[in-house]
Amino acid sequence: MLGTIDIVIIFIWLAFMLGLGKLLSRSVSNTDDFYLANRQMPVTLVVCSLAACNLGMYNFISEAGQAAHEGISIIWHEWTGNMAFAFCGLFIMPGFRRLNLTTIPEFMGLRYGKKAHSITAVMYALKSAGKLGLGMYLIGITGATIVPQINFYWWVLIFTVVVGIYTFEGGMISVIFADAAQFILILIGTLVGYTFIAGQVGWLSGIIEKSTPAFMNFVPPAGKFDYKFIIAILFLGINAFCCDQGIIQRSFGSKNVKTLVVAMVLVGIILTPVNPFHFFAGLAAPLLNANAATMDPDAIMTQLYVSSIPVGLLGVFIVGLLASQLSTVDAELNAGATVVAQDIWQRLRRSVPGAAEKLRFSRIMTVVMTALMVLFALLALASGRSVVENFLSLIGIFDTPIFVVAIIYGLKGRRINEAGAVAGYLGGALIGGITSYYCTRHHIPDYLWWTTLNAFLGALLITPLVSRFFAPPDSERVEKIRRSDKGTAEEWYSVIPRSIPGKITLGVIIAGAALF
Repeated sequence: MLGTIDIVIIFIWLAFMLGLGKLLSRSVSNTDDFYLANRQMPVTLVVCSLAACNLGMYNFISEAGQAAHEGISIIWHEWTGNMAFAFCGLFIMPGFRRLNLTTIPEFMGLRYGKKAHSITAVMYALKSAGKLGLGMYLIGITGATIVPQINFYWWVLIFTVVVGIYTFEGGMISVIFADAAQFILILIGTLVGYTFIAGQVGWLSGIIEKSTPAFMNFVPPAGKFDYKFIIAILFLGINAFCCDQGIIQRSFGSKNVKTLVVAMVLVGIILTPVNPFHFFAGLAAPLLNANAATMDPDAIMTQLYVSSIPVGLLGVFIVGLLASQLSTVDAELNAGATVVAQDIWQRLRRSVPGAAEKLRFSRIMTVVMTALMVLFALLALASGRSVVENFLSLIGIFDTPIFVVAIIYGLKGRRINEAGAVAGYLGGALIGGITSYYCTRHHIPDYLWWTTLNAFLGALLITPLVSRFFAPPDSERVEKIRRSDKGTAEEWYSVIPRSIPGKITLGVIIAGAALF
């Protein structure tokens, strides 16, 4: 159970986070600092920040809870994501970084035009609010389980104030430096949680021995996390890591293309051995709690952690747990505020705002996104669906069509115009949303497969079809994008390797993908 020392540890950490935001706010003098940490972040900080925002309560609580229900196969949610990190870092993100972009809506405006820019910005703001709400909902229900004397609504209020203040004060500089510190806490929390749960059932060998063969099947032929799920989640991972504003804004803060490429590949490598600890703890849950199979997946692990970890260490674990979620929420909060301020507000103004005014409004938009975060947290509470189901549906609906329009047709293609891009994006998202709703109403287990597939095919077909009825795109815009994808002869990195070792490595990557 939670002791006084645990509570003291938690609130010391909260006070530290508030102080850090205030301290780092002195380094913020313009919107480049606020949005992108002035594009000066070295590899170490970018790696820690990207890794921290991909190790959240979603991993500790929600994914582990799904493992307790369905078995080990949900691990592909993370392992395919690590593959996607490396893929996007090697083949997609260098082109974006060379364009000195801040947001994906900005890219849509650069490639297609003003309407595409505006519509994408609105869609991104909605998605960002949804993700923020899910993150804060998870903090609320977890906090209320750990300290039942403080209910869900008070936990949401406490953490809204903390993350809102330090993101408001320091922007991306606060986010990246805070995440670097929190990454260490997350790793400590991961090891503490696994040690005290897995140790009760004989560690990994005991989990394997006592679990059913079906539970340990990495690629089940049927079920919620079968081979169709693995294919869909690999595709969605690639979508997310090259189109999700919270991820790309951190990578755009890197010093140069080399820093970005190295950081994204390293994150994929580092997280691969870390991820299994959360899932192994989830596999141990039904061995320790006979009621796990009938419990809400989002409630299983919190109770188990609290009852298994001793006083003192429990406070350290909870700090790691909360740090993991705040590192996810702060990035999305800064990303959402960036999109609203830069891609909506600044473009609606008739006059060009000054640097101080832009920075002030960016901070105001952080407050607005914080309010939307609370609203969507309450909607998540009322939805009755698990966090995993809501999150996967959200990225399937929003990320799939933008990947088709921005990456397949925008970054790599020549013939798609603005009308086709807008129609494809909205049409794909609408088809994905209808599919997700239908699957939920009819309790179809492989909802992610159908949502992703239909959103992808919808955007893929609608975009060129509508483009045929309108004027071709501006060739100068298209060529500017294509040149950025290739880089210069002097640059350290090229998507298509120039050296013999580089070409051999590319061959190994292709062979590995084919084998997978």
